[in-house]
Amino acid sequence: KFIRIKVPLQPQLQMPPQEYDGGKQKHEHEEERNVFGYLLCGDNHNWLQYTILAMRTVLIITKHRRAHLAAVFFYSIIIAYTFGPALFPTPGQLIFGDDIHRQYYFYRQFFNNFFKEGVFPWWNPYLFGGVPFIANPMVNIWYPPTWLFILLPLNIAYSWHLALHVLWAMIGMRFLIKIVIGTFQHEKTETSETIGELAAWVGGVVFGLSGFFMARVWAGHVDVIAAASWTP
Repeated sequence: KFIRIKVPLQPQLQMPPQEYDGGKQKHEHEEERNVFGYLLCGDNHNWLQYTILAMRTVLIITKHRRAHLAAVFFYSIIIAYTFGPALFPTPGQLIFGDDIHRQYYFYRQFFNNFFKEGVFPWWNPYLFGGVPFIANPMVNIWYPPTWLFILLPLNIAYSWHLALHVLWAMIGMRFLIKIVIGTFQHEKTETSETIGELAAWVGGVVFGLSGFFMARVWAGHVDVIAAASWTP
């Protein structure tokens, strides 16, 4: 269970009545939230809380669409500067990643060669007496961004796969920070919103370019980077 705190209920997010007194509805003036907003613990109204959170997310994106687009634009510039020429490698070049050069590249090459011949490679006959190929979690062919390796040359696909997931990590962390700030910010002013927006944007940069991600780019941990980018 999450640690729960009590904060004043916002009128536009008021919950339906949960108690009745003589047939009259009695509204609670406070609701329980965890530190991220509306995720309650172990009651019968979780579905409603998740619905409200989803609606609130859509409203935030719609209301602040320009701010989101601007944040993504500047994130993209940082990503382009960080990866540089690696985003457009020449034939014979491939972004360095230890596991990419030792293992991942050959998995993609194996899949693409068979797929182009109209064969879906469920089985890899070249390891030991043969092993399942598609069932190997490192292949993760059912993960849609992985299809980039089918559409693009492998040396280009690896760079863009890594860069896009780092970008996604930045976007996710920025949005998470905005939710946290909005949860604890009781009075909103133009100055506080500007500072909050800047803090969320910087937090996204720090998370995306952190040692966790950049060290794993060098190590070639493609699947770990992909999974971690969804954490926020």
